[in-house]
Amino acid sequence: MFFALLASLVAAATPLKYSSFEQKPKLVVVIVIDQFRADNLSRYSKRFLPATGRSGEVGGFQYLMSRGAYYPAAKFDVLQNMTCPGHAAILTGSTPSRSGIPINEWFDRAKSKQRYCVEDDQDGVSPRQLQGTTVGDELKNTGASGKVISLALKDRAAILLGGHRADLAFWLGQDGKWMTSKYYTSGLPVWLSKVNEKISATTGKDVSWKTTQFSHPAEIGKFTSLETPYGIEITTDAAIAALQNEKLGMSKSTDLLAVSISSHDIVGHNVGPNAPEMEDLSAHEDRSLARLINAVRKQVPGGLKNVLIVLTADHGVAPRADLMKSNKIDAGFIDQTKLVDQIEDDLSKAFGKRKYITAVESLNFYFTNEALDHVKRLDLENRAKFILAQGAGVAHVFSLTDYLTQNLPTGENARQIQKSYIPGKSGDLVVIPKPFWMETGKPATHMTGYSYDRTVPLILSGPHLRAGVFSEAADLVDLAPTLSFLLGILPPAQSEGRVLSEAIGD
Repeated sequence: MFFALLASLVAAATPLKYSSFEQKPKLVVVIVIDQFRADNLSRYSKRFLPATGRSGEVGGFQYLMSRGAYYPAAKFDVLQNMTCPGHAAILTGSTPSRSGIPINEWFDRAKSKQRYCVEDDQDGVSPRQLQGTTVGDELKNTGASGKVISLALKDRAAILLGGHRADLAFWLGQDGKWMTSKYYTSGLPVWLSKVNEKISATTGKDVSWKTTQFSHPAEIGKFTSLETPYGIEITTDAAIAALQNEKLGMSKSTDLLAVSISSHDIVGHNVGPNAPEMEDLSAHEDRSLARLINAVRKQVPGGLKNVLIVLTADHGVAPRADLMKSNKIDAGFIDQTKLVDQIEDDLSKAFGKRKYITAVESLNFYFTNEALDHVKRLDLENRAKFILAQGAGVAHVFSLTDYLTQNLPTGENARQIQKSYIPGKSGDLVVIPKPFWMETGKPATHMTGYSYDRTVPLILSGPHLRAGVFSEAADLVDLAPTLSFLLGILPPAQSEGRVLSEAIGD
């Protein structure tokens, strides 16, 4: 036992040979499944395809788990795990305080309006609010001819993965067709227009789930098309079309394809992570993943030995509060509207009748300019903090002044606040809920730094990566510097993570 352990430690410490380091992958494929909690891979593994099949075909999740460096419990170490900050972190290697993306939307005091994370007054949507660079940007910064393509049903997912210099980022518009922004191009490439023509040909046809193991199949009809495997299928179709038409992995320079699967999140908010729909959806994702990997295998010269594949997620999700309560665990919903009414009433009695809260977004509370003009900030904060702290499900409340003076909750909360809070974007007051408490709205959501929201899988498969299950701590900000190391480029400008050296070897 001792010698086996010693041998494993020596192997892990063995540096990569220079001759190996010189060999770069022809293609990097980054696959993000939105709201895919870490335990999905172990809970549903019996539904997945085998790692390898006939005629050289490979599977999906099982192939990556068995052939890649698999971190079953990677994490985002931030205060509020959401789609925008999660996707921003994956290829920048930076936490919200550095990427500039703290939550999905925030109140823009200068414009007196809500600001969406990829909103752009010039081009509608773009990566202009993302600070620093991505792995794709750094690939382009070398002057190499490699292409960077990103896509998702959600614009924010495609844009934040693609970065500033993507050759193309595209997403699904409200009309159910793929679209992009003028930031990238004035019009869609011909091949993507043809993909849209195929979508038009299927409009109105039955897109319900064909194969299910539901205990309540009569409810299938309540879902819209994007809340079925249809959303996964059209995303996979578009990814393969991009792969083939842009000839990714076939040039001298490394190309990057980033794909985010959004349907998992769309369904998950409505039914919660323990619903049978989520198991079935994961099985469909496995088959679509296999379809994409096999398309890559057949196209790239040398096959998968010249391809670096990443699988991860942008965040996890909390169990449904009603399910937790029924099982004797403290859980519930925080009524933000009720809390605002209580703050308005108290502050009006104390400081005079006026509007005090101008916006609330994901437990971030913003004071009006009028209130800040007439009352000292600290007086407003202290009274409002007292009201919020009395609310059901509230664990902690901190303010802008608390952040600036470092008067923060202790331990993990303090660390996550430092990595997440952005003065001028984050709220004047921020509520940290108790575990399994969330804002009112969807039956299930994700908005905390607790394990269920922050823990996701991370798998890297390809050249110079050791196959195995790694217990070492891995933060999602480690992915970008690791990819950069393997590609021989600089890590993104604001990258904070480490290279996952234990997973690298000949």
